[in-house]
Amino acid sequence: MKRREFIQCAIGAAFAMLPWHQASVEEGYVRLLPAAKGDLAGEESESGFAQALERLSQAHPRTSRTVIVPSASALEGTGWVSLAGAARRGATVLIDLADGFAAPSDLARTRTGLYRHFGVEVANPVTYPTGDYVLFRWPHPAQIRHFTRISCIKQGKSKVIAHLGSSPIAIRQEIGLGAVVILGSALGSHLLAGDEQAGQIFAGLVVRDGSSSG
Repeated sequence: MKRREFIQCAIGAAFAMLPWHQASVEEGYVRLLPAAKGDLAGEESESGFAQALERLSQAHPRTSRTVIVPSASALEGTGWVSLAGAARRGATVLIDLADGFAAPSDLARTRTGLYRHFGVEVANPVTYPTGDYVLFRWPHPAQIRHFTRISCIKQGKSKVIAHLGSSPIAIRQEIGLGAVVILGSALGSHLLAGDEQAGQIFAGLVVRDGSSSG
């Protein structure tokens, strides 16, 4: 075993003991990873997902197995191997990048991990004119206003679930028995603000079976 593989396995072993927000549910579980300390955008996204989970737990006691990554910074303390493994075993791994203003080195590290472990190519964040809306077609049709910097995602073998103009902004990639959903335009912050359509998208991702198609 190579040194890098050993380190990844060691991180993966610690993955199950991370201080996740966890909601026990009848059919599965929903786990929310913490953002890195000092990442304001990530902490905002984490709070948004936590509040949305609290609301969902009251209205939908039956949910699918889901691991939520509220921002790219939350990936720093986790094992990519473990996230991919969770997807292969049937979970939906939801990654809200929320890294529009991250340092170039952090962007490069995250995108290398996304490609290496999920086969998904994500561009660095770019500025789009304000006032445009990200158009979701799955899991529900919705229009959600984007923040000023978003990350386009190359379709590849993935299913594009949202566009900004002609650019793919969110994708769903099947992996084993589960899938990874990657959002290039922040969702957690909209959840924190109580955006109704953002809440519908999130509920569709968590409540419905992660392997269903739109």
